[in-house]
Amino acid sequence: MLICLLISCIEVDIKAQSNDHSSLEELLERQERQVVVVTLAALVPVIVLFIFGFFFYYRIRREAQFRERELELKYAKSEMEMRALRAQVNPHFIFNSLSSIQHAIHNKNTQQAENHLVKFSRLIRQVLEHSSSSFISLREDVKILELYMDLEILRLDGLFSYEITFEDGIDQDELFVPPLLLQPLIENAIWHGLTNRTTADGKLTIRFKDVEGTLMCYITDNGVKNIEQSNHNSTSHGLRMIEERVKLHSHKSNSKVLELEELKNSTGYAGMQVKVVMPVETNE
Repeated sequence: MLICLLISCIEVDIKAQSNDHSSLEELLERQERQVVVVTLAALVPVIVLFIFGFFFYYRIRREAQFRERELELKYAKSEMEMRALRAQVNPHFIFNSLSSIQHAIHNKNTQQAENHLVKFSRLIRQVLEHSSSSFISLREDVKILELYMDLEILRLDGLFSYEITFEDGIDQDELFVPPLLLQPLIENAIWHGLTNRTTADGKLTIRFKDVEGTLMCYITDNGVKNIEQSNHNSTSHGLRMIEERVKLHSHKSNSKVLELEELKNSTGYAGMQVKVVMPVETNE
């Protein structure tokens, strides 16, 4: 009987120790879970703050890159406009115009000299007035081109005539274009085509047309081809400058903005046509 009592006491003691051990393990597990929860709770704000900081930094960086790109584009435009202005005020043209005025004065042709001088002064004034403008009205730009062509006609003693047309109801006062963008192309048509003619029946046409919402300009001449002049480096340089200038204003870097086409007839070469995609702004 005594032995059974001792055995039962020992079993109770073992069970008590086992229960105490289980309780301790459960307590440790609960504490570990609490540590994990607290750690995660503490990490969540840190992670959120890190993500917010990363996106804030990314946004600031993107805006800085955008502003830098915008400044580079503005600088490129300004540099291109200055190069275009230097190209437009051609020293040879100025020299030839002044020489023509001097020649008229020498021959005592006062009326011709006065007419030439008035147009020359107007042209120089218009070029200088618009030298700082990125866009001017199409009407103003055409007036400058007319002054230039009138001077060349006077200088060449009426070797050619010109015609400017507007199709599809184009409003010259509502459309704004880069100033004197077309002048180098007209100069090429005169100097490297029309001046090679031996008769005074040269013809230069400038046609503006709306093609599916895009302003197109077609410059056509019936000049005579000169191999040496057609390979002239300055002509190629002038064409590249016009292409760069158009693309800077229109942002159509991958599209064709300038095309040259030789015209043919039954006898062969009949002149040149240049097609230009005009960058345009409106009052809207």
